[in-house]
Amino acid sequence: MPPKVAVKNWISVATRLRGIAPLLVLIGLVSLIGILKPGFLTPDTLVVVIADTATLFIIAAGVTFVIMLGGIDLSIQSVASLSSVLVAMMLPGAGYWAFPVALLAGLFTGAFSGIVHVWLRIPSFIVTLATSGLASAAALLLSQARSITIGQSGRPF
Repeated sequence: MPPKVAVKNWISVATRLRGIAPLLVLIGLVSLIGILKPGFLTPDTLVVVIADTATLFIIAAGVTFVIMLGGIDLSIQSVASLSSVLVAMMLPGAGYWAFPVALLAGLFTGAFSGIVHVWLRIPSFIVTLATSGLASAAALLLSQARSITIGQSGRPF
């Protein structure tokens, strides 16, 4: 095989591997941890890991669309914090109705950022930074800057 063809084939293989590299790294890390700590690969542990990371994956998927459209959103963590404060405060009294309220709070803050960005033509970086400050302040005011715990009696499930 001529050298140019070999280099071209290597580049083609490298390009294909680049697409699956994150999956290969994840499989490698889980395997390594499983070898070092055999208790890690139990179904209970894997369910807990998936449950703990589900929120981050959902947030990452949402921000991926924003980035693909050429924008940036700096308010993600603050809006998530505000939503979690609302759920924690409302869950003991309102039960499952706390979740739609938290979703509406996230929808409202996102719509606010979008409207200000599009109608007033303010860059998304600045708008979402300001929204982040407002959402953080609201979360701190609602929680009185303290941790909110939900006892077993306050959980509807």
